[in-house]
Amino acid sequence: MKRTLAVSNVHKSFGGVRAVRGVSLALEEGHVLGLIGPNGSGKTTLLNLIAGVAKPSKGEITLDGRRIDGLAPHRIVAAGIAKTHQIPRPFLSMTGRENVAVAALYGSNKTRDLP
Repeated sequence: MKRTLAVSNVHKSFGGVRAVRGVSLALEEGHVLGLIGPNGSGKTTLLNLIAGVAKPSKGEITLDGRRIDGLAPHRIVAAGIAKTHQIPRPFLSMTGRENVAVAALYGSNKTRDLP
């Protein structure tokens, strides 16, 4: 069974500023989703909501039908969701692929060799 991440009618406000308004999407394991928009359009905020860095003001985020919004970030990482920052190669001795693997495996009990 493929894993599914779903974001349903998610909103996030910071005081009077509405950073994310009614975003819904579903992403199945093995698929790629592009998230584009101008500066200040809520892309980073949405990723922070999915990663548990921030909590939605409204709506829900689920992984395989189980709510993950409101969980601590380390619990979301343990479930298999992680994000990286806009640093091309934070670990200079590693390849880009190895750097992404660090985020993918961080906080889990998984250990594996890269293909």
